[in-house]
Amino acid sequence: MFFICGAVCPALSAESSLGYTREFQVLATYTTKSSELSASGTSATVAGPAIDVRLNFSLLGWLLFDDSRFMIGDHIGFGIGAGYFSKTGVSSTILMPVNFEGGLKAAYKISDSLEVGIKWIYIGATQYMDYKNDFYIGQKNAFAPSVRYNDIMATVGVGTATIADNPKLSKSDAATGLYLMAEGRYFFGNKYLLVRAEKFNGTFDLTVGTRTDSATQFTVGFGMM
Repeated sequence: MFFICGAVCPALSAESSLGYTREFQVLATYTTKSSELSASGTSATVAGPAIDVRLNFSLLGWLLFDDSRFMIGDHIGFGIGAGYFSKTGVSSTILMPVNFEGGLKAAYKISDSLEVGIKWIYIGATQYMDYKNDFYIGQKNAFAPSVRYNDIMATVGVGTATIADNPKLSKSDAATGLYLMAEGRYFFGNKYLLVRAEKFNGTFDLTVGTRTDSATQFTVGFGMM
């Protein structure tokens, strides 16, 4: 496919411009996570802001398609940060978010003004750690198509959400449900501003009832490719 495209596609003035090959981000997030047990009606909430830095890249995309209007390759992302969170019945504490994503992605530059792409996140998670009040939120098999027109880019995503109070728990202890995401970017050169909203919902059946978990995350940030 790469060689066919190289032979028949007319030359464009720029390479792929969705940020799929490589991007560095500085993000400010506000996360709210709640958990409720149906049998007792008890609930607990943890919420707070955080700042983190993330690096997303495609090794194959960078090696094989860095100068092409078409790219396909792996998706690898990781990040780290710090935040100040409050939790029901617990004093506020500093938590360290650690993020990881792995999957595949592809993009095609139709013209200098228009580009489309899709990202498949096989697994992704952000663990919030302070060695006592840990929790994590993540997604599995999430598909996120993107469209960029000139300086504006829009992305939506849907997949399976995973939520748990403690990352030391086995996978069978995590609540699973629906993951939704919407993101917008405004570019100026090879830099951009972004706004993103994410929703995680999940349930987990216990012997004493059903635990319902949910989380929302709002993000604003700066990125560069």
